[in-house]
Amino acid sequence: MAQSVVEWTGDQIAEAARQGSRAATALADALEESLGATRRIAKQGGDTAEELMEDTIKRLQRHPVETAIATFSIGVATGTTIGVATGIFITRTIWFRNMTRRHFSAHGMRSLQGAPQ
Repeated sequence: MAQSVVEWTGDQIAEAARQGSRAATALADALEESLGATRRIAKQGGDTAEELMEDTIKRLQRHPVETAIATFSIGVATGTTIGVATGIFITRTIWFRNMTRRHFSAHGMRSLQGAPQ
C-alpha cells in the first residue's frame, strides 16, 4: 500500500513536470512568434514612412509654389485661431473680474460698524 502511494505520487509529479514543460514550450513558441510579428510590423511601418517621405519630397519639388502657398495659408489659419482663442480667453477673464468687482464692491454693500474702511 505504501509503495503504491509513493509510486502514484511519483507518477503525479512526473506528469505535472511534463505538463509544465509543455506549457513552457508553448509559451516560448508564442512569445517567439509574437516577437517575429512585431518585427515584421515595425519593418513595414518604417518602409511605409520612408515611402511617404520620398513621395512628399518629390511632390514638394514638383509643386514648390503650391507648397509655399499651402504652408503660408496653414500658418495664417493657425495664427488666427490662436489669436482668437487668446482674445476670447482674455476678454472673458477681464469681464469676469469686472463683474466680481461690481458685485462685491463696497458701494453696493452695507458697511459694518467699527470695521476699518
